[in-house]
Amino acid sequence: MTSRHAVRTPRPIALAVAGTGLAGVLALTGGGADFLAQVAAKTIIVVGGASDPTGKDQWARIGRDYSGPPPVFVQYPAVFGVGFPGLALSSDFQHTYAQSNDIGAAATVDAITAAKADPDEEVVIYTISQGSDVVSLAVLRYGQDNPRPSDGSAKLTVIEQGSPSYIRSGVWNVIPAGIPGLHNGPVRNNGASGATVVSVCVKGDYGCGMGVNPLIAAFYLPPGFLMHGAVYTAENIGRYSPTDGEPFTPGSTPEAPVSTRTETRNGNTVTVDTYANGTVKRTWTEDNTTWVSIDTGENPWGWMLRRNGIDVPKEFDQVLNTLVPVPEPGDSGLVPRLPVAPSFDPSPALARHGTDRPDAVTVAQLAAREERQTAQPPAVRDDPLPQEPTVPEPAPTATPAPAGPAAPAAAEPEAAEPASQALTVPSERIEPEQAPATGGPAAAEAAEAAEAPAPAA
Repeated sequence: MTSRHAVRTPRPIALAVAGTGLAGVLALTGGGADFLAQVAAKTIIVVGGASDPTGKDQWARIGRDYSGPPPVFVQYPAVFGVGFPGLALSSDFQHTYAQSNDIGAAATVDAITAAKADPDEEVVIYTISQGSDVVSLAVLRYGQDNPRPSDGSAKLTVIEQGSPSYIRSGVWNVIPAGIPGLHNGPVRNNGASGATVVSVCVKGDYGCGMGVNPLIAAFYLPPGFLMHGAVYTAENIGRYSPTDGEPFTPGSTPEAPVSTRTETRNGNTVTVDTYANGTVKRTWTEDNTTWVSIDTGENPWGWMLRRNGIDVPKEFDQVLNTLVPVPEPGDSGLVPRLPVAPSFDPSPALARHGTDRPDAVTVAQLAAREERQTAQPPAVRDDPLPQEPTVPEPAPTATPAPAGPAAPAAAEPEAAEPASQALTVPSERIEPEQAPATGGPAAAEAAEAAEAPAPAA
């Protein structure tokens, strides 16, 4: 760290002059002692990401709405490289990613310690990308010598943006461990310091929301890479800050959501806020960290095309979001497995008594069922089901009558149909001319003979 960016100890005379000037402004504007205490008792520390060793680029993105005292900038190499110290494949050919983070973490601890010389001082750290790992390491180290206060209020807040250690979907969940010069996995807050850690990820950012699906990650890598360094601005994320607590960008005014609900994701209760412009914010707590995902509904490719002057319609985003779903920050991003048909017949059967089966019928249940059936005889139904009609045996063929004048045949009384054959079909109506003849073949032949004309004398 050079002397130009070192954390300077405030001089008493300078503080006195600054305090007098601020008090004069408050007297003229009508400000009160509460406002003076709020401004004077908060220190903002800024830690930049990769290729931003002074943090000035980060401040240019997030400092639009801030009007308080100048922030403290932490300087560190801020390079992404592999290899070994002094022999690194990085922009300066000297520092690896791990070494750069180690230097930055030490400088951040110094900045926190200097600000917390007054235990009542509020400290808020804003960081992005690689700086999130730097600050996470610093919070772990700071907690070793400065454990959580007895009242539980450390008055230390960290706002991370686009963290590669974002739970389940950050790039450190994809890059394998063991590569020289890199961290072996995500950095997690152990809660020892009592710091409040908030990690914000905009959906589509490859750094924190890549997921572990290789095909989807490769498809969204080009626009997601550009989003990683461009979407975390006061204009884009400041309005979605919580109504209580530190804002996502310093000085920003939170916007109230139009609706709020809860859902369960990965075993966690997630608060889902929907805003007037359709943006959806999800918030949950896990591993001593508050995780926040912001979904504007804009597809990364649609965002990149519009950013480059190609005004594609919103329908483009909707279609692409359906065909290739953008990974949800905090989810692994894996495509769910297709349902597999069970290897056994799921229909219940009394012969199956294995307790490990979903359709199992225990022996005790069978015995109880048998006792109930024995004790209570089956009830006779008042409306028994109709029996199947019995088909009558065909009658023997009658011998034809001798030729001669035939007397008119008397009408043979129609035999009553047995009760067993009385089948009523409510859905079909049999017309009289379609009624089947009764009496068998003999009666049919007699009817034909009666209808035949008598021979001439």
